[in-house]
Amino acid sequence: MSAFHIYIQRHRLNMRDVATAAGVRLVTVWNIDKGTPVQAAHAAQVRVALLRLTGVPYTAPIALLEPDDESATRSHGRQRRYGSA
Repeated sequence: MSAFHIYIQRHRLNMRDVATAAGVRLVTVWNIDKGTPVQAAHAAQVRVALLRLTGVPYTAPIALLEPDDESATRSHGRQRRYGSA
């Protein structure tokens, strides 16, 4: 069980409420829980939301995408959205 999962259980939160408070997609919160890297900006948004929801900072590490991975993810998403190769 991840530190993130223990934190949200301890504070009786659910992933959907965290995602909504953070302004990120539910899959982003799910990825944090599973240890899958996420964009640094999204991780920061989740940390702020957790502090706002609980009053207790989440200080455990969150796996982050490398800057090159972030741009590749964004461009891949654009390619699929617009159908370009």
